[in-house]
Amino acid sequence: NVAADPRKSIERLSFRQFEIVSPEYSEVVTNEIANAFMQELFDEGDRSAVIVTQSFFDELLLTKLMSRFSSGNSRARQNLKSMNGPLATFSARVDLAFCLGILNESGWSDLHVLRKIRNYSAHNWQKFHFGKEVEKQYLSKLCCYFNPYELRLAEYTPRAQFQLFATYYALILNLDKDPVQSTTAISN
Repeated sequence: NVAADPRKSIERLSFRQFEIVSPEYSEVVTNEIANAFMQELFDEGDRSAVIVTQSFFDELLLTKLMSRFSSGNSRARQNLKSMNGPLATFSARVDLAFCLGILNESGWSDLHVLRKIRNYSAHNWQKFHFGKEVEKQYLSKLCCYFNPYELRLAEYTPRAQFQLFATYYALILNLDKDPVQSTTAISN
């Protein structure tokens, strides 16, 4: 049953799959770090998986954004990511990544959905889990595209939907260019 084990579908979204695509797809993180992230995504509870995913994406975005700034001195560049700097929040990083063309509109929208899931899970003292409420309120709003992989999120459990979403964007954010040509939204 595919819904019970998203790992079979995720194998098609492997980081290794794109290592030989082209030298223009340079990586931000190593396979070792990517594999550690995947381990956390699958082994942690729902709340932890959300927090780890957002933290991992936050770090990837910051790395990509900071690589765009070469002028000014090191202190000025450090100020960009300081507590009061323009890159201090995940939301600001997502918006800037979209404005610089690092993310397309679907990616921009989806990472803001992730931000909302993270806030909901982190600021709710009750047990957080990927159930029908989270699926309806958040996961159903994802517009990430999986058509090249023939994946349909609605066919998976809410947790598996999140794992597929996280794997897909971990791959996309790890590369300098999006290896997927299609921008067709998936059917939910």
